[in-house]
This record gives sequence, structure tokens and C-alpha cells, in this order.
Amino acid sequence: MKLEMTPRDILLIRVSVTALMLVLAVRFLIVPQAEKMREAGEELVRTEAAAESMQRRMEGIPELEERIEQRAAELRELQVPYYKTLENHELDELVTGIVLRHQLFPLSLAIGEGESRIPDPYLYSEGGVQDAEAAIEKDAEEALDNGQNGQENPVEAAAAEAEAMAEAAAAGTETAETETAAAKPEGYVRQVEVAVSLRGEEADVMSFLDDIWNNYPSIQIKTAQMEEETYADADLRAVGQTNLKCVLVVYMCSELEQK
Repeated sequence: MKLEMTPRDILLIRVSVTALMLVLAVRFLIVPQAEKMREAGEELVRTEAAAESMQRRMEGIPELEERIEQRAAELRELQVPYYKTLENHELDELVTGIVLRHQLFPLSLAIGEGESRIPDPYLYSEGGVQDAEAAIEKDAEEALDNGQNGQENPVEAAAAEAEAMAEAAAAGTETAETETAAAKPEGYVRQVEVAVSLRGEEADVMSFLDDIWNNYPSIQIKTAQMEEETYADADLRAVGQTNLKCVLVVYMCSELEQK
């Protein structure tokens, strides 16, 4: 039996081949190009957004420079009360000079290592004392309320927590509090402790302390201990003198000086 292709069969074959070619063309030519066009469009949008952002930043440069200059001026103004970086002999001359101006006799002076960190607040100022007393009263009231309500004693809870932290430290476990305490914030202000011991009349000693408090904003009186001493002079007469041992903190702006 001989198979003969009719015109209809030939037409169907041609239509099928044409459809196959169209499918292949769409799959391997049109679709990839359409995907590339889509990606190019997205890249164009991203590029235009980046260009607009860069343009906005460039337009904001004059304003930013003005703000930088304004902040720099404010920073220089805040720097005025502080000393520049002083070497040990300059610190010695500074403190000794103040002592001698008040007719006091310097007995000893020791300069500690400098630290760049946030200055410590005056905890014993009038406002600080009031805040501390208010906090103590509040804690006492809360502890009393907790005890009356049958809740856990906060003192015992704190002791238990401290014991747990000690055990964790012994086991080599680092806590978040330890990491926070170990962090040392750096700043513009550099502080150096100067321990000085001096002798003189009580009025002169008090004048020395008042002078530092009122006229030296970059020197903080950290601790002060006074004691009276009686000794015999060359004529064997009893003479009373006041000894003062104090620790002064001198604040300097080391980083600002380098800029």
C-alpha cells in the first residue's frame, strides 16, 4: 500500500513546521531579549535613583559645610574652659603655682596617667544629693511594698544575682554587663588626676579650695581631706598648721588640639 500525501497533509506539515519555528523563536530569541530588556529597565531605574540621590547630596553639600562649620565653632566655644594637652611638668607648674599663690607650702605632688573618657559628674552637688536621697526613699518604699505583698526581697534577689554572676565569672562565662563595663568610651576630653599634699594656715587652705572651685572650671576637686597639726617652731612655741590632702582632676582637650 503506497502512502501518498495529499495537499491537505502538506498544508498541515507546513503549518506545524511554521508553528514549531515560531515557538522556538519565541523561546530562544524573543523571551531572552525580553528578559534582558526587563533587567536593563530595572538597572536603568536603579541608576536613575542613584543619580538623583547623588544629585541631592551634591546640592546639600553647601548646607552641610555650613552646618559643619557651625558645629566646629560650637565645639571650639565649648573647648574654651579646658586646657590644651599639658605635659607632666606643665601640670606640676600649674598646680604648684596655685598652691604658692595662696601662701601654702607644697609637701608632695603625684601626677597619674591620663585617660580619654567621659568626665565623671559631681555626685555631691546640691541637686545630686537631692536626687540620691529621693532615689533611696523610693527604693525603700518599693522594698517595703514588695515585702508586704509577699514578693521577693530585692536585697536578697540582688545578692542571689551577684552570687550567680560570680559563679559564671569563675566558670569563664562572660556576661553582657561585663562587656559593657569593659567598654571605655572615647571622647574629646582627656583627664589627669593630680594628688597634692600641702600645708598652711586654715584660711589659706580654704581660700585655695574656693579659688579652684570658682575660677578653674577645668579643674575638679575629686577628694579633699584636712587635718590639724601642732608642732614646735624654732622658738619652741606651739604652732598650729592645717594639712590638706586632695586629688584634683585636670581636664584637657587633646583630640581637638590635633584637628
